Amino acid sequence: MEKNSSSVKKLGPARYFLLITLHLVFLLTVGFAQPLVVAHRGGTALGPENRLSTFQEAIALKVDAIELDIHQSKDGALMVIHDNTLDRTFGRPGRVDRMTRQELVEIGVPTLEQAVDLAKGRCRLVVEIKHPHGDERHEGIEKRLVELLRTKNVVQETIVISFDKKSLVTLHKLAPELTTGYLFATPGYPLDQARAELGVTYVGPYYLLATPAFIGEAHKAGLKVNPWTVNQASGMRLLIESDCDAITTNEPALLQSEMKKVPVRAGSGR
Repeated sequence: MEKNSSSVKKLGPARYFLLITLHLVFLLTVGFAQPLVVAHRGGTALGPENRLSTFQEAIALKVDAIELDIHQSKDGALMVIHDNTLDRTFGRPGRVDRMTRQELVEIGVPTLEQAVDLAKGRCRLVVEIKHPHGDERHEGIEKRLVELLRTKNVVQETIVISFDKKSLVTLHKLAPELTTGYLFATPGYPLDQARAELGVTYVGPYYLLATPAFIGEAHKAGLKVNPWTVNQASGMRLLIESDCDAITTNEPALLQSEMKKVPVRAGSGR
């Protein structure tokens, strides 16, 4: 404290005040890059998960992206639903992979095509590829997804994510131009191998793993970071200030509010 006090006396009050002002201006100018606001399952604070009505609310809120989940129906349709069963979200028995597109649509499960048509030109989509539990897989889901995105001309507007490494490798072979991301909930996967092995641009860790140090290491490895699922203001603020690239949340309005409190880096783009 004595050293600081002495320095202030040598500078003089006016010059010291000028230095502090310049420092504050620098911080306001540099600031932080603003992350993408990604509405988890459409933003479950806005409505039921993975429903077109909730996606409409997220679009009205002007989110940057809507995250949604896909399973494959018995006849090969890409259906927007988190679970491969209907009981939790629709209150009835049934498996997506054992029902037809028409049967699922009649129950209220949206198709990915409907979601793409709704979001196109309004916000990006973050599509998570799901598989049934255990060793079962939705065979051909990656090829059908790429075909749909290309037909709809939304490859550049879409990010495809998954916990499943095989799906990500397959996607990279089918469509190397497609932006993809690897999801994980436990530490230990070497970040410097993620792009080489999986062809991904993003890593999507469980939010408690997304420390400032982790984000810095990911950026050094040439990867962007999109943690999930961040619903508390304090966690959002830390990630914004750590230059996180995207934040997946059930509370998109809260994230937008927190972002307004943090200065934007001049010239930064998302």
